[in-house]
Amino acid sequence: MLGYFDFSELVDVLSEGFFADKVVSVLSKKKQLDETDQEVLKRILSFIDSIYAGKKQVTTGKLDGKAVKSIEAYYRAMVVTEALYEKSKEDIKESFDKIIGQIKKETLAALKKGEINPVDVKTTREFFKLIQRETLKESSRFIEIEFGGIRWLKENF
Repeated sequence: MLGYFDFSELVDVLSEGFFADKVVSVLSKKKQLDETDQEVLKRILSFIDSIYAGKKQVTTGKLDGKAVKSIEAYYRAMVVTEALYEKSKEDIKESFDKIIGQIKKETLAALKKGEINPVDVKTTREFFKLIQRETLKESSRFIEIEFGGIRWLKENF
């Protein structure tokens, strides 16, 4: 049986995965932004702010009340950056700021234009596709713990 902390972690992972699903869905079609789309883009910006806060907390050692959320966002972004760029650790550190900056730029531009064009948000969409993949892998770990694994998961991951 899953313990409280396992269940809590699973909820966090699933929440992040569902958010990534929503982002990819919104960014996949050319369209005018409606209110829901705008909220998703604003949440992307909030996620970016959390990533930067997490990076600052990790590098300075100074934590605030949102440290866990921020550091988790920073960790997720680092994992995804590594997946996007299979390079050395030093190259990834350089690529990290570039990717996160590009995501922020694409998101702000879409909000300003009031429309989504998948070509203009490619980095953001690819980043969140990788978050989808990573959260799926993580959540499947909990299913294996609880139920001894599901045959389909074992065959495909």
